[in-house]
Amino acid sequence: MAAQYPGVQSTVERQIQTLEQKKAYAEGLIAEADAKIKDPLNLDFEFAYAHYKSAVDILPRGGSAVESTRQTALDGFCAAGVKLAKQRVSQGLYADARAAIEVLLEERYNPNYEPALALRRQLLDPQGFVDRGTHTPQQHARTEEVKNLLREGTGFFDSGRYDLAFKRCEQALNIDKYNKDLPIMKQIIKETIVIYNEKRPHYSNHMLTPNQMHQQNKLKMKTYKTKNSIKNVFDAV
Repeated sequence: MAAQYPGVQSTVERQIQTLEQKKAYAEGLIAEADAKIKDPLNLDFEFAYAHYKSAVDILPRGGSAVESTRQTALDGFCAAGVKLAKQRVSQGLYADARAAIEVLLEERYNPNYEPALALRRQLLDPQGFVDRGTHTPQQHARTEEVKNLLREGTGFFDSGRYDLAFKRCEQALNIDKYNKDLPIMKQIIKETIVIYNEKRPHYSNHMLTPNQMHQQNKLKMKTYKTKNSIKNVFDAV
């Protein structure tokens, strides 16, 4: 064969080599996508969607040597596409959600993928999402900002930095005046500050409360090299 048809053999070998290179490249894309969709602390559906799609696109259909790899990429692409679309819905980006779904339902991918078909039916139905029209990207951004402020406030509260915790609650209320949880949290912080400053004696204050300590001038607060001095946060509220 080599002596009779050297050109044909050379062409076949190049094709095999190219296919193996494509397969290796696709497997790398799949691994990167897997890392972004399976780790709950590192989720990135858009990244996974794009990488799975690239892996599918680079591999030929019907080639037994790469069929298993292509199917793995296609399964990941479909799953990531639905998750990405649902994420876009949660952000009020309904057009973007439908765009992601329509691509994976193309004939070359998976036109019969039921989770995508079900989500598309819901997107096409004017009543499919009860908050459509009210849950906008801007509203989503405000909601996320309030969540971040609350996370920061909770962290400050847990570490005893009540003045900063109270401030975060006020900032969140300025964004979402109708949030029912924020006034309750704000009141808890206020009561904690009162207890801290008016009712709880501190060893570093000679067993006086911070308020009692500030109202006298004979005793000085004890300080320690390994500890921060206690701050009266009552005036900050």
